[in-house]
Amino acid sequence: ETLRLWMKSEQLLAKQRKRKPYRQRRERKSAFGEMLQIDGCFDYWFGRDKPKACLINLIDDASSYNLCYFDEQETIKAATIVLWKWIKKFGIPQAIYADRRNAYINYDLTESNNFFGNLCRNLKIQTIPAFSPQAKGRVERSNRTHQERLIPKLRLHNITTIKDSNRYLSNYYLYNHNKKFALQIQEDRHRKPPEKAKIDDFAYEITERKVANDWTVKHKAKTYQILRRNYCPAKSTIYVKETFTGKIILLFKNQELSYNII
Repeated sequence: ETLRLWMKSEQLLAKQRKRKPYRQRRERKSAFGEMLQIDGCFDYWFGRDKPKACLINLIDDASSYNLCYFDEQETIKAATIVLWKWIKKFGIPQAIYADRRNAYINYDLTESNNFFGNLCRNLKIQTIPAFSPQAKGRVERSNRTHQERLIPKLRLHNITTIKDSNRYLSNYYLYNHNKKFALQIQEDRHRKPPEKAKIDDFAYEITERKVANDWTVKHKAKTYQILRRNYCPAKSTIYVKETFTGKIILLFKNQELSYNII
């Protein structure tokens, strides 16, 4: 290192030109449902006098069909809601392209053990990590379109709350937006979801807990008393399964345990 610094001070080091990484334009997918892109877009959607909100934008790569949902932040629950809405409307897509953040994909490129990650895992939806904003160019451009068109429409209709804006999205805006911008794709690669499928069947979080000597388990500031009729020795490991709608299920060796909250 000392030699390198000497040579640098005497301008004896050959300069090497750093080239930008090569990027190739990715063509659209050929079939509807082959791949979706998801992203959150923060803006003053309801005016500068209101706090920023986040528009969760889900778009089909082949057709540019949009499905959106407003929330205060780019939350796991909001992403799960908009993906489940898509599944109920069109079916199960083959893959989804998302940022490397814990809401979608862990930084080690594994699926997150949360509502969104388990929903994708259980329904065999491939999660593809994006390594740059350009990789999700279609959804990024779609976000800008919504910023240009949706903000004035919300102000025109005096919509200033997330609840009212989601109602406006589903009842009016998205239908007209997709009618204008979405492409008609003949081939559909969505899979049909299981009959009578509920979001709780696929979207949940599982955490590991130890049973105390008094047969209690603590989870998120609550204490659960396992009832005597269950076989579950003290100090044993159980799993707490929290469904998307908030139901708590205690599991020991794949057996559901009955409990009281104390």
